[in-house]
Amino acid sequence: MMESHQNYTWIHYKNGRKKIYARTLGLFAEALCNNFFCRVNRSHLLNLNFMDDFQEVNSTKAFIKTSSGQVLKISKRKLKDVEQKINAFQKSSLI
Repeated sequence: MMESHQNYTWIHYKNGRKKIYARTLGLFAEALCNNFFCRVNRSHLLNLNFMDDFQEVNSTKAFIKTSSGQVLKISKRKLKDVEQKINAFQKSSLI
């Protein structure tokens, strides 16, 4: 998972370590625009391999639980895109 902090980005690794980079989250999102990464809100970019659960409360509110146990709120503006990415990711992982 990647988390923005002003003009820096924290990358959280599976082993619990994290490292800060002097790049915006937007730059990482552009470079990693494929079926595995998804921008869930203004502050988080998630590798879908580390998504444990997706919960849609209603048509404008949903959450993703990561494999580390963190719960991320999906922004209203990103919800449709996130759902499409999750569906594409699940189809590609079945092949």
